[in-house]
Amino acid sequence: FAWFARAPRPGGALYVSMKRGSQDRYVEGRLFVDLDEQELAALVEGASLGIADAWVSQSVRPERAQESWVNAIARKSDGGVRIA
Repeated sequence: FAWFARAPRPGGALYVSMKRGSQDRYVEGRLFVDLDEQELAALVEGASLGIADAWVSQSVRPERAQESWVNAIARKSDGGVRIA
């Protein structure tokens, strides 16, 4: 994740969305990593980004209505106080 954290300019933002859960799984040869709110916060903050906003949303696909997503707007410090 630290690689993605290099993308925004100072003061810039990065949108992150992960399926809510606590498992790593392979589906048709692809790795999926599910996270809960605390794990996403730790990942973002571990990459020296601050969380400007975070929320949980439900899937918009009717056949997956039971699935939820953890979303966050992560912001890179502009050299001033770190955003919490």
